[in-house]
Amino acid sequence: MNTKHYYNVGGHVFSVSRLLDFTYEPFQTQAKKAVFDVTIKMQKFGGILKRRMKRQTEKGIGIFTGKIGEKLFYEFKLLHRRAAVLLTDKRYKKATLFVEEFPKYSIDSALMVMYALSTATRQTLLFHSSVVMEGGFAYMFLGKSGTGKSTHSQLWMDTLSGVDLLNDDNPIVRVLPGGIIHAYGSPWSGKTPCWKNDYSVVGGIIQLDQAKRNKIERITEKDEAYSTIITSVSGTPWDFRIRNGQHKTALQLMRSVPFYHLDCRPDREAAIICHNEVRVSR
Repeated sequence: MNTKHYYNVGGHVFSVSRLLDFTYEPFQTQAKKAVFDVTIKMQKFGGILKRRMKRQTEKGIGIFTGKIGEKLFYEFKLLHRRAAVLLTDKRYKKATLFVEEFPKYSIDSALMVMYALSTATRQTLLFHSSVVMEGGFAYMFLGKSGTGKSTHSQLWMDTLSGVDLLNDDNPIVRVLPGGIIHAYGSPWSGKTPCWKNDYSVVGGIIQLDQAKRNKIERITEKDEAYSTIITSVSGTPWDFRIRNGQHKTALQLMRSVPFYHLDCRPDREAAIICHNEVRVSR
């Protein structure tokens, strides 16, 4: 008998064939209707991967994708070695993950791919962002790796009262009926131990850049706001269905959420200036 384990992240339930580690415990659920299912096999993948397309590479971490018959594959590498292979249908509803090395990295990476792509048409985006909560609102800090997203979140918590971290790497943003937009915690928070099953209304999205002085401005250009979103979410540019779903969600965010650009130093003044500008009064 194959036992399924169910997890609810950002209001979407998924199932896996084995119990996941403690970072997923806050998200366990009794709900049985899953948007996707992953069978995890702790064994080497026996097939041959041809016509691979590089999707992402960074510091020994690589993701390659391609097709095997009617299925898509994702090959995950860590320390320049193959860690796992994910085989999925084209709708990202049912997949098999072959874990060869680095189980934690392999399972997290595969589930993030499945989550991001299976929910892209459900008014949901998986962001690369650090997010804090204050007074019922969430504030998202975006930027390239090394920009200081985590540092800025920490500065808010160290400098301002009533601020908590929601997620430090991969929060979920979802547009709900009526146009309300929530940011949710997830089991994927990078190196920071923050796996909160919590949410807040998105009060602002802030693009960070390192600078010699602190300065914040409202983003009024639609192209800049759109680029801020699309360059910070996981997707597949070659899949029109997914790309179109993300496009529609991005437009809803642009209509409902204020966007800002913050030039900043890694100091408390940056947190105060940013907070004073973006904070939503209740």
